[in-house]
Amino acid sequence: MYAKSVISTFDVCYGYPFDTNQFVDFPNEKPVVRIRDILNCDVSAYTTESVDVKYWLQEKDLVIGMDGNFHMNFWSSTPALLNQRCVRIRGNEEYSALQAYFASLPYIKAREKNVTRTTVGHLSADDINSLYILTPDLPLQKKITEMFDSFLEKMCKTKKENIELAKLRDWLLPMLMNGQVTVE
Repeated sequence: MYAKSVISTFDVCYGYPFDTNQFVDFPNEKPVVRIRDILNCDVSAYTTESVDVKYWLQEKDLVIGMDGNFHMNFWSSTPALLNQRCVRIRGNEEYSALQAYFASLPYIKAREKNVTRTTVGHLSADDINSLYILTPDLPLQKKITEMFDSFLEKMCKTKKENIELAKLRDWLLPMLMNGQVTVE
């Protein structure tokens, strides 16, 4: 067993500093994920800016907010662009993003806990660069990655289903409340 840095093991990308003057409310533009969107895998802003493809989130990417409450979640929604003060950690053939999550979580929770009530917490690139994961020899690592990726696939599928069920609930509930629909 040996330690490897997260930054050298995974594809790590920090968000793009979008010009907020180019944010629009039209869902037909490019969706942008901000810190507030991470927990719900939702999008609350759209941009007309064109940026490098490396800023696009993919399903199963680990996304971490770097200000305030350091929200962490696996992206399980449609592709979207990553805004500044967020970091994306993407797994690869040898390492699952779930390993990055388990390596990051204790450190990030400790940092979050140490922030005083009068201060907004911040994670820096140095904080992310100082994260390490323990890795076994390659044959065992491959088995671990297969197992973790299987779990991650199920987690993202369940999150997507929950998002769809919540949308259905939010659509049906007003109709039930005003009598447009009844349950028999």
